[in-house]
Amino acid sequence: MPLSTIDIRILNCLIENSDSNYKDISKKLNISSQTVYNRLKVMRDEKILEGLIPKIDLEKAGYLTKAIILFNIESKEKSNLIKQLSNKHNIVSILEVSGPFNVALIACLKSTKELHSLVKELSENDNVSEIETHIVYNTFKDTVIPFPLEKE
Repeated sequence: MPLSTIDIRILNCLIENSDSNYKDISKKLNISSQTVYNRLKVMRDEKILEGLIPKIDLEKAGYLTKAIILFNIESKEKSNLIKQLSNKHNIVSILEVSGPFNVALIACLKSTKELHSLVKELSENDNVSEIETHIVYNTFKDTVIPFPLEKE
């Protein structure tokens, strides 16, 4: 289902403020609450919108270390290891990438000790090779989706 201009405007309202309700969005966009409700229902049914993510200050929540870990996985074992890594609560992104490594993951951890433990676990896996770890010192921009969404 292609997104309409109204759909995109509704989604942008939610990106801007995930606490917005139908009434807030309808006022801001000058459309009826029923239209907002109907469009959101269709987008949820079509799995275009799957929940809303709160913005949390991870440092204040105790996650003081953010790291990017690059490594290679043997292709025959890739899906098994990805499944295992996906179950770890402190790994927030797992990406298949081009370049000298075929996987990148982003982890938010409470300490460098936790980071060491994660890297050690990866290095002990026979199907993982060439691990490179980067600790993030500063985050200048961190969003889940591009904002504002634009009509093609």
